[in-house]
Amino acid sequence: MSANLTGLLNITLNLAIKNTTTIISHVKYLLSNSTYAHLKNGLSCCQENYTIAKDNLSEAVNQITNNPSNKYNIDNATYAIYKARAMSVYCWNYCDLDNKSLYNPFLAKEDCNAKQLYHMALMFLDKDTFST
Repeated sequence: MSANLTGLLNITLNLAIKNTTTIISHVKYLLSNSTYAHLKNGLSCCQENYTIAKDNLSEAVNQITNNPSNKYNIDNATYAIYKARAMSVYCWNYCDLDNKSLYNPFLAKEDCNAKQLYHMALMFLDKDTFST
C-alpha cells in the first residue's frame, strides 16, 4: 500500500475515533439528564457499542502506525472502520426497534443536536467527510 493510501487510512481512523468520542460524550450527557431517563436501556446499549468501536479503531491506529506496510494490519484497520460503522447502524436500529422513537433519542424532533449527531454517526466514513 502506498504511503498516500496508508496516510488516508490513518486520517480516516483518527476522524472515526474523534467522532466516536463525541458521540460517546453526548450519550453520557443524555444518560445523566433526567429528561432522558426513559431511554436508559437504549442509551446504555449504544454507549457500550460505541466504546467497543472506539477501542477497535484505536488498536487499528496503533497497528498501522507500528507497521504501515503490513497487509494484515491494513486489513485489520479497514475492518475496524467498517465494523465501527456497522455497530453504529446496528446500535441505533436496535434501540429504535426496541420501542420505536421512545428508545431512540436521535429521532426526537426537539433535540436537533442529538439528531445531527445521529447522522454523523451513520455517515462518519462517507466520502464527503474528506471534502472539507
